[in-house]
Amino acid sequence: MVTLVIAEKPSVARDIARVLGASGRREGYLEGAGYRVSWCVGHLLELCEPHDYDPAWKRWDTKTLPMVPARFMTRARKGAGKQLAVLRKLARAADVERVVNACDAGREGELIFRFVWEAVGPKRGGPAVQRLWISSLTDKAIRAGMARLQDARAFNRLGDAARCRAEADWLVGMNATRALTLLARRGGARGRTLYSVGRVQTPTLAMLCRREDEIEAFEPEPFWQVKALFDLDAPARRFEALYTDPKGGDRLAKPEQAVGIAVAVHDRPARVGKVERKQARERPPVLYDLTALQQAANRRYGMSAQRTLSAAQALYERHKAITYPRTDSRFVTADVAAKLPTVVARYQGTAWGAIADAAMRGGPRPTRRIVNPAEVGDHHAILPTGKVPAPGRLGGDEQRVYDLVARRLLAVHLPDAVFARTTLEAIVAGEQGDHRFVAKGTARLAEGWQLAEPPSKKRAAELSRGQALPVVAPGEPARVAEVKVHEGKTAPPKPYTEATLLAGMEHAGKALQEDELRRAMRASGLGTPATRASIIETLLTRGYVERHGKALRATAQGRALVKALPVEALTSPELTGRWEAALAEMADGRGDRAAFMGRIAAFTTQVVRALREAEPPASVAEAAVAKGEAEVLGACPVCGEPVREGFKAYTCATGRGCDFVIFKQIAKRKVSPALARVLLSRRRSRKLKGFRSKKGKRFEAALVLGDDGKVTFDFGHRAGAAGRAPARRIKRDKAPADPRPRCPQCKQGRVIEGRRGWGCSRYREGCDFVVWFEQGPRRFRVPSDEADRLFRKKQTRLMVGLVDDTKARLVLDLGVEGNVRIELAKRR
Repeated sequence: MVTLVIAEKPSVARDIARVLGASGRREGYLEGAGYRVSWCVGHLLELCEPHDYDPAWKRWDTKTLPMVPARFMTRARKGAGKQLAVLRKLARAADVERVVNACDAGREGELIFRFVWEAVGPKRGGPAVQRLWISSLTDKAIRAGMARLQDARAFNRLGDAARCRAEADWLVGMNATRALTLLARRGGARGRTLYSVGRVQTPTLAMLCRREDEIEAFEPEPFWQVKALFDLDAPARRFEALYTDPKGGDRLAKPEQAVGIAVAVHDRPARVGKVERKQARERPPVLYDLTALQQAANRRYGMSAQRTLSAAQALYERHKAITYPRTDSRFVTADVAAKLPTVVARYQGTAWGAIADAAMRGGPRPTRRIVNPAEVGDHHAILPTGKVPAPGRLGGDEQRVYDLVARRLLAVHLPDAVFARTTLEAIVAGEQGDHRFVAKGTARLAEGWQLAEPPSKKRAAELSRGQALPVVAPGEPARVAEVKVHEGKTAPPKPYTEATLLAGMEHAGKALQEDELRRAMRASGLGTPATRASIIETLLTRGYVERHGKALRATAQGRALVKALPVEALTSPELTGRWEAALAEMADGRGDRAAFMGRIAAFTTQVVRALREAEPPASVAEAAVAKGEAEVLGACPVCGEPVREGFKAYTCATGRGCDFVIFKQIAKRKVSPALARVLLSRRRSRKLKGFRSKKGKRFEAALVLGDDGKVTFDFGHRAGAAGRAPARRIKRDKAPADPRPRCPQCKQGRVIEGRRGWGCSRYREGCDFVVWFEQGPRRFRVPSDEADRLFRKKQTRLMVGLVDDTKARLVLDLGVEGNVRIELAKRR
């Protein structure tokens, strides 16, 4: 008799077959030693589309909503028919007495197998089904797992939870997406515009949109600090300290306060006040789960969450170098911890040898910080397997991710890092009381675990500054050698990076009021470690989010979608919190599948009703264009009319009567409003990446906007380089030493761009020249190129939008308030 083993992927199936001795290759499976080993190639089946349940549901119509199937069905994915036929033949073979579910040990793997087995397994009776549950694909782990197979029925509750999650996502996603898209179309959105809504996708997008709102609403506030350099009895014994008020604050709200303090302490005697020296210990970090690994890779290498997951998956499946990566635990059990010293010893004599030697020197003993069985769910933390890849064996991303995992394991086996934290207080006596200055520094005394994970450059710089503090005693005399006033401004919230967004998704439930929801969100947050990367990629693919370097920024379409949703639960972590709590209970055997799906159906009906009664949304950009209120990006180089963003291109107010156009996509590369603004003001961009030729080849070039309104490439080749003909360069006048216009008022400074207007670079020397960005009764935003013309030629060209019903220009006039006056076009 034969045992049929079904794995999730061909690569995993080959590893299991090799261990079991099934070496005979067949069409879609391997056979030998009493085993047949086949595979699923991921999701072979998916939940059916709406029209598969009811032909009337194929038409997008609010009358067909909500769509709630009486019973969910699956269908084969495109291209999966051949492998499904193989599995059906194997599953119904008369000599198969046992089937082993060897799909990934987790909720998703359980769902993949159950969908397949329902489709290919015998309708009545059939062989017994068992479960292989392992966290590593080493030969030893596979043999151990096959020796302790579990009855598949023990995982029925996990299967129910997985099925409910998939069906709930279908119900809410399908119905909300259709309802919102139909609502948008009623409001005039184009026929192909799709507003995609998802249980996890939409709250994640809402997080990004809220951050954009915070950044836009932020008003920077100026502050001043007083820094003094104190001399002791020798030139080497000096330190810099900040003025600190009695409450501990070092920022002053008014410049006159700072200047007054600086004058009062200048060249004055001082004495050392309190001196505090504390020794602090920093314990090693805990092990990685997938989310923490993705955060570390993004911070250190700029890798996206998807790139990190792909590299980790390859290390697990192909190289057998790490354990199961899609884990949400950062801990291990005691039996796993007992084997870790052996793994550490494997690094001796390798590139990590010096670190491993230090870890082994004291005999590594895992602590309670990493051993916590209560925090280990389906899988323990990500660990190296002990199979150290040979040099050059791994690809770039694989090497980076493996290095992070290896160093983290070594770090937890090293002692604490020890620091000396010093606080010096200097007191300067004044006529109206003492002035207190404080200096703080940190010096590392023992490297400890930081041998494995050195501090970042920023942290290293802080340590370096801390080591420069001299050894002083309370009461020691000093003198203020130098004092200066520093002006700064409060900074707006930073845009999300993938690292900070992943952290936000992981801890999204901390702000929830209900303890039960917070507990459920603490376990999983928005999405799971295995799905967060795909959620971010989905938002990027659908145009709701854009990458700006490392930053992730919500687009106008994404923000419009979030603002249009009348059901708050769709944009908050609450929905995920309630569902995850219910699904966790179900997996533990305390929840009821039918009751859960009943609540989801009722919620779906509520969402559809609310969207049916809501006001139609519109894309922010489309709505602005339709009303003629889109931001003016600059002036047309051909006719001088304002240029605004359109649906597919940036065009001027003249419309088709003017030859000017900048398409939103040039050679497969997106042209953002910021890039269009650069072209309109400077007539050329810097050298850009991301272009593709008609043959699909990548290339780099600068974009040049000519006086005829056409955009061309400038490749900037040097003559004869690599045998290529030199590209024609655009002739430009040699730029002056300082290209900025001279200040019209003081004639010495240069015009600079501030927060609300243009001013003089010599504002600190007393020049108060300013021209505000927004002019006229309609608060018209003056384009940058027209402002440049104003400062150089004393007037702008005629512009539309400055006043109602006619064109007008700005004329520089230092005798009027605001330094400009409006001059209407002369009527003929």
